Amino acid sequence: MPTAALSPRQRAAILGEALPYIRSLHGKTLVIKIGGQAVADPSLKAGFARDVALLQLVGIRLVVVHGGGPNIPAFLRRLGLADTGGATDGSGATQTRDYVEMVLGELNQEIVALINRNGGKAVGLSGLDGPLIRGVMHADGSPETGQVVFGEVAGIDAEIIRLLQTRNFVPVIMPIAAGNDGAATFVDADAAAARIAEAMHAEKLLVMADSPGLTDANGHVQSSLGIAAAEALLASTGGLAADLRARLAPVVDALKGGIGSAKLLDARVPNALLLEVLGSEGIGSLIRSRRGPDFGADTLRYFGGT
Repeated sequence: MPTAALSPRQRAAILGEALPYIRSLHGKTLVIKIGGQAVADPSLKAGFARDVALLQLVGIRLVVVHGGGPNIPAFLRRLGLADTGGATDGSGATQTRDYVEMVLGELNQEIVALINRNGGKAVGLSGLDGPLIRGVMHADGSPETGQVVFGEVAGIDAEIIRLLQTRNFVPVIMPIAAGNDGAATFVDADAAAARIAEAMHAEKLLVMADSPGLTDANGHVQSSLGIAAAEALLASTGGLAADLRARLAPVVDALKGGIGSAKLLDARVPNALLLEVLGSEGIGSLIRSRRGPDFGADTLRYFGGT
């Protein structure tokens, strides 16, 4: 796994081969979910923001959805609160919801500021705005308990995203939904990103987490697989870690809902976003929809590899 940022020569090489991808993606929507070390490590976070600003400046429409990464449990441990051992991206824990909302809000503002500092135009949102994300609370959650209320994504109203895109803004969205009674409901960031990608008819969904992608029985990363193979992985009783299973399920649903393709990327790789979107090889695991395009290969064929 690369541990250093791209050198100037490497950046020039990427940009030199990027023209076909820029042409094909110009004006298209990519939804990016970012979590794990990419929202905890200052260098990775800054690199991600630079990549977003660059892609926006060349005319690609981006929507960013972020989780909390390791930030939430680390913050709670500093306060002496119990870590439920679960969710690092805003799902499945019983932590105090005010603290979780504070951590997500600060992270949201930081990502927005970094993108803007690098020449992009970003604005922070939560799913309560609009409301963009509607959630259904889990049966054991109650706003009166003082604990985080976690739920599932029930629906998306993407109108606010479309309005922001008309003014060339990058929405940066934290996974807080409007619950049954309008109260804040924290939902899984992967599920929120997948549902937003489906609602936006996105060209591609990019899921960045602390994993190199989907691996085979020998531990090798599967660079490309169809939706049927992904469904078979979900149906199998073993061979897929619980976190990857939870991440893959909403991706498959989004592919069924009509998005072009999805990619699982290693958030720990510097400039992973730039390498994936503007590079000829990409990284991680590509999952193709039933309509079947392999976007990178199709692009190179269309432009004759130039």
